[in-house]
Amino acid sequence: IPNATALSMDVPSPQRLSRLESLAPELLSKIALFVALVDDNQFGPPSCILPLTRTSRSLRRAISLSDNTHLLADLFRTHFDGGAFARRARMKISTTALALEYRTRCEALRRIRVEDVSRTTLIEDLWTAFLMIIEHDDRNVGHLVLWANLHRYLMTFFRSLALDVRSVLDISSKESTALSLAVYLLCYISNKGEPPSHVNQ
Repeated sequence: IPNATALSMDVPSPQRLSRLESLAPELLSKIALFVALVDDNQFGPPSCILPLTRTSRSLRRAISLSDNTHLLADLFRTHFDGGAFARRARMKISTTALALEYRTRCEALRRIRVEDVSRTTLIEDLWTAFLMIIEHDDRNVGHLVLWANLHRYLMTFFRSLALDVRSVLDISSKESTALSLAVYLLCYISNKGEPPSHVNQ
């Protein structure tokens, strides 16, 4: 008969959680929010939460931005101008709606930053930028101009459109909407004197 002590040694003991991992998910979300708030870069999607999620599997499950609705909603309230967004809705906005809007804005900002003017997301991103600008109180424009470099994105869009006499006559309604939004956005940031000086027009 095998020795009982030897058998017990063969069974791996469960990994002990650290004090941080043992905290309730709600507290871990608040810690992740605090980490995002103390990030030196106040504009753009917070980049400091991702390294925290890679610390362990339990932390990744607790504060993953892919499905943590409450954390995403809190990030929206602290990083964007939520007052104007609420005024547009004219009703109490749910946590789920705030989380969805936060994800939408971050995805648009990332595409604008890399000058992605592909037709699949162009209209959506221009509308997102337009709404962020008309709802600007204190933070929104900084995300678009200082972090995502909206001016450079618009210049890339105008070059890709390459308008001439024929394209003006044949322009689709979708392209017309995109062009109108882009012209408005360019006029706004130009009047504010915020386009980066190094951009070659």
